[in-house]
Amino acid sequence: MPITGTFGGFPFDPEVYQGFVDQEATFSDSILASGILANDQSMASALDNGGVQGTIRFYNPLDPDQDAPLVRDGVADNVPTEISGGKQSWIRIDRMKAWKATELTRELTAADPMAAVARNTGRYWRLYKQGLLVKLVNAALGVTGLENHSLTVKTGGVTANQLIDVQQSALADSSGTSGLLVVHSKIMAEYKKLVLLNYNKYTITNVLQKEVSLPTINGLVVIENDRGTDDGTNYNTFLLGQGSVLTANPKVISPDTTEYDAAKDEQRDIEARIDELEKLLKNAEVVVEDEVNLDKISIGCVVKVYDVEFEEEMEFKLVGSTEANSLQNKISNESPVGHALIGRKVGDVVDVETQAGMLQYKVLDIKRVD
Repeated sequence: MPITGTFGGFPFDPEVYQGFVDQEATFSDSILASGILANDQSMASALDNGGVQGTIRFYNPLDPDQDAPLVRDGVADNVPTEISGGKQSWIRIDRMKAWKATELTRELTAADPMAAVARNTGRYWRLYKQGLLVKLVNAALGVTGLENHSLTVKTGGVTANQLIDVQQSALADSSGTSGLLVVHSKIMAEYKKLVLLNYNKYTITNVLQKEVSLPTINGLVVIENDRGTDDGTNYNTFLLGQGSVLTANPKVISPDTTEYDAAKDEQRDIEARIDELEKLLKNAEVVVEDEVNLDKISIGCVVKVYDVEFEEEMEFKLVGSTEANSLQNKISNESPVGHALIGRKVGDVVDVETQAGMLQYKVLDIKRVD
């Protein structure tokens, strides 16, 4: 595909670049592998309709300890129990970022500049979303009524048993499932010293399917993240269970690019015409009509010939291929007749091979244009 534009003086095609961007995952491998993300269609539908905030209804899991089954004795009615639940609020967060070419010089000078830029900007947005996730979780834990979802452990160091206790306290009977552990780099260093980390392989299917090896502890994928995990006094560790983060994949509404597309088409036509003119100029030959040699036929002269078969005289001007016009009796020097006449003199009989058959002309006169 030809490059249709430049960015900072480097060849750059927005459409090709967008193709590379579309291949970049929107979340990090660790977040995708942990299973904490759950797509919510109701939120996606609201976003598709232009919503910026809303609520999502949820229902509590069925619990036999809280709602025991009735004795089936053939007498008592099986009265349906209303399932309890509630609503969760959500808001839309829109962010944008632009870069100058000077900030991406290293990527633009790579062998495949657009792919390199897409990788770098993709990494930027993954890191941003990771930090934003930590901030949102931290803010949610500060909401009244969620105090029991936060646990403070004061100790001189991290231990394996301590982590298991915290995992059981946070996830209860779901503690054996996978999830995500977000830790500060200082805590990560402690885990490494205690040799608590295992590296498991995960197959991730997002834009492209790939296999990655990620650090885990007790089945939890571990992310090292210093953004939002250090409040100046404590190192905060966040543990997220499977499906704990609702996400939405709304339809991508492309802006109206009619004028842009029309401008690109016009630019393509202009560039094609420029290429055509450059080729013509490269092979052009300037003909001064006053200096045309009338001893023999050449471009720029008027020729009178006699058609032997039809016994009639004809007159036409011999011109270059771009000026040929049969309605004005201008024939190209590249046409069968023109090519055969070039260099001939008055009195010569010329045989011309055409699609209609063999034609024969006798040159009667050579003159300049009046």
